[in-house]
Amino acid sequence: MSYQIRFAPTFRKSLSQAPADDLYKEVLPELYVVLAEKPFKNPKLQTHQLKGAPRNTFTTDVGGRRSDRRIAWRLINRTIVLLLYGPHSIQNRACRMSLEIDDSTDTLKVHEPAVDGGTEPTFAPRRALQGQCFQIWTDAELAEMGFDSDAAQKFRAANSDE
Repeated sequence: MSYQIRFAPTFRKSLSQAPADDLYKEVLPELYVVLAEKPFKNPKLQTHQLKGAPRNTFTTDVGGRRSDRRIAWRLINRTIVLLLYGPHSIQNRACRMSLEIDDSTDTLKVHEPAVDGGTEPTFAPRRALQGQCFQIWTDAELAEMGFDSDAAQKFRAANSDE
């Protein structure tokens, strides 16, 4: 059973910002196919989980171990969301990213802390309206866990474990 591949806006932007002479971009279409078929325990990919990153965030080598190119991605159910492409240093950036899926429009929103350590304004309104305990799960993920929409909304308001 294969995985679906989705491209976050940050991934597209990182590709467009890569140097014109970046030879590793040429292997990306083939890498997408291999990643969709067998992302884990695949010697071609050298996938590993990013330490200090949100759960299910991984990095994969592009062009083998000798290259300095990586893809950072997050696994959500059976979907691989490609977050960033670039040198090894993108891993630090990927660790700081949060990802939301708008279930009503099936769109991806990637949020990164601002340079001063704050969050992007688009995430701030949600934080103001919701508690801190259940922000990392989407409504769809809570539904998969067996919670109806009323329960999910009550969870969203929670600020403590109690």
